[in-house]
Amino acid sequence: KYIDANLSVKGLKQADELHQSWSDVIPSHLFDHDNGNFHAKRGEALIVTSPLTRTIQTMTRGVLPNLSNRGMGFKVFAQPLATERVYTSSDTGRPKSVLKEEFPHVDFHTHFGDHGDDDEWWYTHCGEAPYKEWRPSGESQSYAVPGEPVDAFHKRMVQLYEWIRSREEQTIVLVCHWAIIRFFTGEELSNCGVKILDVEKMELKTDILSSNL
Repeated sequence: KYIDANLSVKGLKQADELHQSWSDVIPSHLFDHDNGNFHAKRGEALIVTSPLTRTIQTMTRGVLPNLSNRGMGFKVFAQPLATERVYTSSDTGRPKSVLKEEFPHVDFHTHFGDHGDDDEWWYTHCGEAPYKEWRPSGESQSYAVPGEPVDAFHKRMVQLYEWIRSREEQTIVLVCHWAIIRFFTGEELSNCGVKILDVEKMELKTDILSSNL
C-alpha cells in the first residue's frame, strides 16, 4: 500500500487541473497553441518523468494530453535520476517489469543503465559501512526503509543536471518531486506547480542541502 504510492484522489484532481490550466501556466514562447494542443517550438521536445507511480500519473493526466509535436509526438522517458529522495517507503519504487506493463507509453529502458527488469533502481543502502540515520529519531521514530543520505542525493542531482544539459532538445518537460525542484530552484512549489528554467543560466542550489532536506 505504501511502497510507490499512487496519487490520492486529491492528487488526481490536481493533475486534472494542471491539464485544464496548461495554457495559463506555460509561456507562449515555448509552445504554439493549436486547437487545444500545444506544439513545441524550436524542434522536438522531451518529456522526462520520475519512475515513481505518482509522478507518472501526474505526467499522464496533467501534461501528456496537452502535448503534440506537429504529428511527430514527444519522446517520453522515465529517468531514475529524477526520482524523489528516499525518505519513506512511498519513495521507493517498483520493478521495471511491473511499470512497463502499467505504463506502456513510457520508455523504461533507455536511461536505466544496467538495471534489469526486476532490479532496484531507487536508493538502497549497500556497502560495508553501517547506515547512519539522518532522519528524526529522538522520539522512538522508526522507518521501513533507509533514507537516502545527503551525499548520495547530491551526487544524483549533479548527474541529473549534467544529463539535462547534455540533451539536444531545446524544450524539456521534467515531471519530478519536491526535493529535486528545491535543489534546482531553491523554491518550494505546490503540488503540480510549474517552474520555467533556462538550463544555460541555471545554478544548482547546493547551499540548501542539509541532513534535514
